[in-house]
Amino acid sequence: MKQQIKAVMFVKKEGNITNKKYQGLFDISKKTASRELSEIVAKKLFIRKGTTGKGTFYILTNQRGHKGVILEFILKDINELLKKGLLTKKVSEHTFIMR
Repeated sequence: MKQQIKAVMFVKKEGNITNKKYQGLFDISKKTASRELSEIVAKKLFIRKGTTGKGTFYILTNQRGHKGVILEFILKDINELLKKGLLTKKVSEHTFIMR
Protein backbone atom coordinates (compact mmCIF):
# COMPACT_ATOMS: atom_id res chain seq x y z
CA MET A 1 0.00 0.00 0.00
CA LYS A 2 2.78 2.44 0.92
CA GLN A 3 4.50 1.45 -2.33
CA GLN A 4 1.33 2.13 -4.28
CA ILE A 5 1.06 5.64 -2.85
CA LYS A 6 4.68 6.29 -3.74
CA ALA A 7 4.06 4.91 -7.25
CA VAL A 8 1.13 7.30 -7.78
CA MET A 9 3.34 10.20 -6.66
CA PHE A 10 6.15 8.97 -8.93
CA VAL A 11 3.86 8.84 -11.97
CA LYS A 12 2.47 12.25 -11.14
CA LYS A 13 6.03 13.61 -11.27
CA GLU A 14 7.55 11.49 -14.06
CA GLY A 15 4.50 10.90 -16.27
CA ASN A 16 4.56 7.08 -16.36
CA ILE A 17 6.01 3.94 -14.82
CA THR A 18 6.91 0.50 -16.16
CA ASN A 19 6.86 -2.81 -14.34
CA LYS A 20 10.66 -2.86 -14.42
CA LYS A 21 10.88 0.63 -12.90
CA TYR A 22 8.33 -0.34 -10.20
CA GLN A 23 10.44 -3.43 -9.39
CA GLY A 24 13.58 -1.30 -9.11
CA LEU A 25 11.99 1.40 -6.98
CA PHE A 26 10.76 -1.08 -4.38
CA ASP A 27 13.19 -4.01 -4.80
CA ILE A 28 10.41 -6.51 -5.47
CA SER A 29 9.84 -9.35 -7.93
CA LYS A 30 8.26 -8.97 -11.34
CA LYS A 31 5.24 -10.96 -10.16
CA THR A 32 4.70 -8.71 -7.11
CA ALA A 33 5.12 -5.57 -9.23
CA SER A 34 2.58 -6.88 -11.76
CA ARG A 35 0.08 -7.66 -8.99
CA GLU A 36 0.46 -4.28 -7.33
CA LEU A 37 0.25 -2.37 -10.61
CA SER A 38 -2.90 -4.34 -11.49
CA GLU A 39 -4.37 -3.36 -8.10
CA ILE A 40 -3.67 0.31 -8.86
CA VAL A 41 -5.36 -0.10 -12.26
CA ALA A 42 -8.35 -1.78 -10.56
CA LYS A 43 -8.63 1.23 -8.24
CA LYS A 44 -8.84 3.34 -11.41
CA LEU A 45 -5.74 5.34 -10.51
CA PHE A 46 -3.60 4.08 -13.42
CA ILE A 47 -4.35 3.22 -17.02
CA ARG A 48 -2.23 0.50 -18.58
CA LYS A 49 -0.87 1.32 -22.02
CA GLY A 50 0.13 -1.75 -24.01
CA THR A 51 -0.73 -5.37 -23.40
CA THR A 52 2.38 -7.21 -22.23
CA GLY A 53 6.13 -6.93 -22.43
CA LYS A 54 8.65 -4.13 -22.68
CA GLY A 55 6.30 -1.64 -24.33
CA THR A 56 3.79 -1.67 -21.47
CA PHE A 57 3.66 1.32 -19.12
CA TYR A 58 1.20 2.92 -16.72
CA ILE A 59 -0.07 6.49 -16.57
CA LEU A 60 -2.37 8.31 -14.18
CA THR A 61 -6.04 8.14 -14.98
CA ASN A 62 -6.87 11.60 -16.23
CA GLN A 63 -10.63 11.61 -16.29
CA ARG A 64 -13.02 14.00 -14.67
CA GLY A 65 -13.76 13.15 -11.07
CA HIS A 66 -10.75 10.90 -10.57
CA LYS A 67 -8.87 13.46 -8.50
CA GLY A 68 -11.40 12.73 -5.77
CA VAL A 69 -10.77 8.99 -6.15
CA ILE A 70 -7.02 9.52 -5.81
CA LEU A 71 -7.48 11.71 -2.73
CA GLU A 72 -9.85 9.18 -1.17
CA PHE A 73 -7.33 6.39 -1.88
CA ILE A 74 -4.49 8.36 -0.29
CA LEU A 75 -6.49 9.44 2.77
CA LYS A 76 -7.72 5.90 3.39
CA ASP A 77 -4.17 4.60 3.20
CA ILE A 78 -2.82 7.40 5.42
CA ASN A 79 -5.36 6.47 8.10
CA GLU A 80 -4.36 2.82 7.81
CA LEU A 81 -0.66 3.69 8.10
CA LEU A 82 -1.37 5.85 11.16
CA LYS A 83 -3.18 2.94 12.84
CA LYS A 84 -0.24 0.63 12.12
CA GLY A 85 2.23 3.19 13.49
CA LEU A 86 4.04 3.53 10.16
CA LEU A 87 3.52 7.28 10.08
CA THR A 88 5.41 8.89 12.91
CA LYS A 89 4.53 12.56 12.88
CA LYS A 90 1.85 14.80 11.49
CA VAL A 91 3.78 17.85 10.27
CA SER A 92 0.73 19.76 9.07
CA GLU A 93 -2.83 19.08 7.95
CA HIS A 94 -1.57 17.41 4.75
CA THR A 95 2.03 16.37 5.46
CA PHE A 96 3.23 13.27 7.32
CA ILE A 97 6.60 11.68 7.92
CA MET A 98 6.87 7.98 7.09
CA ARG A 99 9.06 5.59 9.05
